[in-house]
Amino acid sequence: MATTSTKHFDILDFIKKSKALGVDERVAELQARQIEQLVETVQEQQQEYTTRLNALEAKEPATKKDLEVVKLELQKEIEILRAELKTDIKSLEIKILTLYGAGFLILLGVLAKGFHWF
Repeated sequence: MATTSTKHFDILDFIKKSKALGVDERVAELQARQIEQLVETVQEQQQEYTTRLNALEAKEPATKKDLEVVKLELQKEIEILRAELKTDIKSLEIKILTLYGAGFLILLGVLAKGFHWF
């Protein structure tokens, strides 16, 4: 099991030391608040990761049968995606051919008008 220990960020001590170094009190307070928020965020994330790790440690390892089931599910999913991809490619081919055809007709119309074919 993973364990965590939380440490407290002392805002007043930070401000006091910053002022002693010549930092403006308002700037030191702003920095202290930002650091405090950062420390809280990191502690929350650490707690979330610890919870996830504990949940993973509590699970039993996968068996060969479990892996085989997952493998079959993934193979089915891959086949479905492959079929969808082929359909999408055919659809794009049709669209491209349609655009080429339309472009050819437009070019033919421009040439006909330019050479007074009609």
